[in-house]
Amino acid sequence: MKSFLYLLQIGFYLRVLLRRHPELAGLPLVLHSNGQVIETSQEAESRSVKPGMSLSEAQSILRDEGTYHQLDPSEFQEARDEWLDLALTVSDQIEPESPASAWINLTGQVNPAELADRFLSLLNTNGGCQLSASLASSKWLAKTTARKIEIDALALGIAQIEILNEEGIIEGLSPHDLTPLEPEIRERLVLMGYRQVGLIKNVSLKTLTEQFGKKGLLIYQVIRNQWKDSIKPTYPPSSWSNTLAFDGATQNRFTIDLAMKQLCENAQKELTERDVYAQEIVLLGEEEGGNWRSWKRKLAKPIQSASGLLASCNQFLIQEPLLHPIVTLRLILCHLVQATRLQRTLEGLADPRERRIAANTAYYKARETYGDSVLRFAHEIPTERRVKVLRAWRDATGWV
Repeated sequence: MKSFLYLLQIGFYLRVLLRRHPELAGLPLVLHSNGQVIETSQEAESRSVKPGMSLSEAQSILRDEGTYHQLDPSEFQEARDEWLDLALTVSDQIEPESPASAWINLTGQVNPAELADRFLSLLNTNGGCQLSASLASSKWLAKTTARKIEIDALALGIAQIEILNEEGIIEGLSPHDLTPLEPEIRERLVLMGYRQVGLIKNVSLKTLTEQFGKKGLLIYQVIRNQWKDSIKPTYPPSSWSNTLAFDGATQNRFTIDLAMKQLCENAQKELTERDVYAQEIVLLGEEEGGNWRSWKRKLAKPIQSASGLLASCNQFLIQEPLLHPIVTLRLILCHLVQATRLQRTLEGLADPRERRIAANTAYYKARETYGDSVLRFAHEIPTERRVKVLRAWRDATGWV
């Protein structure tokens, strides 16, 4: 079953803004976007200005005493990347919704709920925001069922994320909560007297189709938890990742070097086939207790070769050596860019295998583009008899 964690950091924008502009502390501060209040300071909230109300309403309450800040997502991108990098320790399939929220794919994990709790604890330690989260088999249900996390209980090891009885929860929802449906359809269901989704389940597919046309099938699937929306990973942007697990926890540098070499060779094969270069590299090591070590570096020059990637990985461990044994090693390449060269050179590749892979990739890509009869290997081109005689004479006499 799919497992998607939805996470929202409450107060994220306010915390980042006050960190950059401490002079705003203590003021009735309103952060807004598209005419709606997104977050407020305690001073503003004490005067009944709350998230969700219109900006005009907030201004009528606070008047000139309020400080109003228009949210610009690019302003919070660096802070967003900081906490999303922490999320890479549990998954490399992340879909940000906003700088303060995202879906994280935990499908395939042995215990996704326990892993989610561990990540929330890590995020709370590094961030300090109030968290709202939930785990479900679809994006819309994870967001709909998200609830505030009890931070004190989480610190004591009390589980906060649980596997939901999804069908039972959906039956108790209001039609307004069925976000896969268009707002007009949800409003119409309410006007028809369906105050809870469970009441709609008694309606047959035929009746729903008669009442809502083609949308009747979608309603039928959503209320029975048969319609699933999946995560579309967009973070890290344009990325590739690969993970290797050790037989047991190890701190042996030789074993780790072999694993890094294998990861880098896998990366080169993928990058060469796609004809792209990496501009950023992330290396993650999972320690035996479940904690993660991470190294991240923006490359001064885009890299495609295994030797270049391996040099960067080795530099990580030289600058920040491992302090504890690790059980898995993950390599993530970010911001992949298409090659812009017009001619390929193999001179910089010392490894014969690297040269062979690069040459074959370029050859077959060119044949695919221009046709089989246009390109040939040098040994496939017949040599004139005169040239053969001159070569034989040179080899026999040494004369050029």
